Amino acid sequence: MLCYIGASAACLIAWLSERRQRDPRDRGIWPTLWLWTAGLLALFALIRLLEAQNWITEFGRSEARDTGFYEGRRIMQAAAIGILCMAWLLAIVTAVWRVPERRRRYLPLIVIVVCLMGFAAVRAVSLHQLDTLLYHRELVGAQYVVWGDVTLTTLLSLVALWRSMPPTRRIHSSGQATWQVRRRFRP
Repeated sequence: MLCYIGASAACLIAWLSERRQRDPRDRGIWPTLWLWTAGLLALFALIRLLEAQNWITEFGRSEARDTGFYEGRRIMQAAAIGILCMAWLLAIVTAVWRVPERRRRYLPLIVIVVCLMGFAAVRAVSLHQLDTLLYHRELVGAQYVVWGDVTLTTLLSLVALWRSMPPTRRIHSSGQATWQVRRRFRP
């Protein structure tokens, strides 16, 4: 849960930084992507705090038992995992293909958010084989599910903090300084 809160805070910092440094003529929605991502991560933190994912999984199990699908659930779960994987791949390809070149700086954010959402959806489907892998196997003393959450939220935090850093300068051998990373506008 703390990794989601930290990543949400990093996204808020990136949003404030980009909002402060953007060109006033730019009325695009892209800077608000950081704000929406911060809200999504705060929602993920709340879901973790309330253990709502377990509620969703238990609700699905009880509905499957009530309707008689529980015995054949593995086929449906595997199909759901397949659909989620295809949707993840389609979302990544679409993002890479459709994000305008001048907005490519948002691409790492989009890819990581899609991966986080896919990871949460796969956990919610609760296929036994994947649950065994994610919750009952460990790497360096932590479950794989923890490594997935921490890795994705850490990457997201690093991308957000990198985006909020001021532009850097490069000093040439002639002693002349030029902006290296990008030009930022200040009102």
